[in-house]
Amino acid sequence: MYSPYQYFFVSDTETGGLISAKKKAFDGIALTEVAIVVVDQDLNEVEEHCWLIKPYKDDLIFEPGAQKVSGISRKMCEKEGQDVEKVMKEIIALAKKYTSNKKKPIFVGQNFRRFDLPFFENMFIFFKKKFTTYFSPDVLDTMDFGRLYKPEAVGYSLGENCKSAGFTFEDAHRALPDTKATSRLWIHYMKNLRGLNSGAGKKVKKVKKYRKKFQM
Repeated sequence: MYSPYQYFFVSDTETGGLISAKKKAFDGIALTEVAIVVVDQDLNEVEEHCWLIKPYKDDLIFEPGAQKVSGISRKMCEKEGQDVEKVMKEIIALAKKYTSNKKKPIFVGQNFRRFDLPFFENMFIFFKKKFTTYFSPDVLDTMDFGRLYKPEAVGYSLGENCKSAGFTFEDAHRALPDTKATSRLWIHYMKNLRGLNSGAGKKVKKVKKYRKKFQM
């Protein structure tokens, strides 16, 4: 296969709040949970992972509103979380496993470019590493595909996009359920692009047509 996209890392993060000009992703707002579902070029889900993350700095922000939405508290992360450097190393190992002929995995997510990506990039910077050493610099966002798929939709949240695609999704606000829903959505979009949901991708039997003879 010549496509640069051999493997897709569909992902979602849970965090201690929303980033802003004064609240930086990862360095300020805590990264609390990460999930990844690996999808191959044939649109098969090949494996999944989820990590709850132990607080890695004393001054991390855990906003009450974020805890109310996800149910993840600082205390929960301290008790059940894994060391963030260990998590990053496991993500790197996953990237190396699915790097094929120097073609790096590409991340896919819902509103990923604006929200989740800064947490990944800043996590790598925190440990003096570069995100694009292990992953494609391209990022694919299901929010963009949702706008193209159904321009008349009332919104393009994960729930609205799933509804437009014809399947239900309960807003779990935990990383793995959200990632699984995003993976299902992504596969749906890709199958439509390839004509696999409509039958347009099926082989069509060729029929010879002959011009009827006629007299002047």
